Amino acid sequence: MTQRIGFDVTPLIVAQFSGVSTYTQQLLEALLARCDDREYVPLAHRAVNGHLPMGTAAPIGQPFGRRWWWMQATAPRLLSELKPALAHFTNSIAPINCPVPLVLTVHDMSLFLQARTQPLRSLLTVRPILPAAARRADAIITVSQHARRDMIRQLKIDPARVMVVYNAPATQFRPVTDAALLEQVRREYDLPASFVLYVGTLEPRK
Repeated sequence: MTQRIGFDVTPLIVAQFSGVSTYTQQLLEALLARCDDREYVPLAHRAVNGHLPMGTAAPIGQPFGRRWWWMQATAPRLLSELKPALAHFTNSIAPINCPVPLVLTVHDMSLFLQARTQPLRSLLTVRPILPAAARRADAIITVSQHARRDMIRQLKIDPARVMVVYNAPATQFRPVTDAALLEQVRREYDLPASFVLYVGTLEPRK
């Protein structure tokens, strides 16, 4: 019997991909590649433009301009109709009145610990909802032990519900052992023998 999973793809509705967008896309691709008896139903407040993995159905959801409002006003009703075995929301907020078992990914506590570096819109729309969503969640995923400690301390939630699942590189990234190729790239970009490659978004808190 096929098990249906609701999967939040709202982080893919962006003009420019961020780390959370990549996380959401790569996680869905990896889950689909397992070829098990689960059906992943993408959930979103409006169209996702070309970022869904192959084989994924179009997002199910009543079009609505604001993610935070859609998530609280429309998503609970949608999940009641879909009746998935669980719903996974991938970016810090979820329906507070979620009618099905809920898994929530919270990447960090920057909305609380580095509030001065955050967009005002996030402080007004995401930060107030995050604690209630975390309390509602049956399980919470975060990406490091440091983030887990911050979350438990900041939100006062049961540590048993917070699990660390580390991010991993996509399959196309792997160690290069060809010394000649490494030297060629180093010369091409005029790199020193040792350097740090930063791949995150450019933000003050980072």
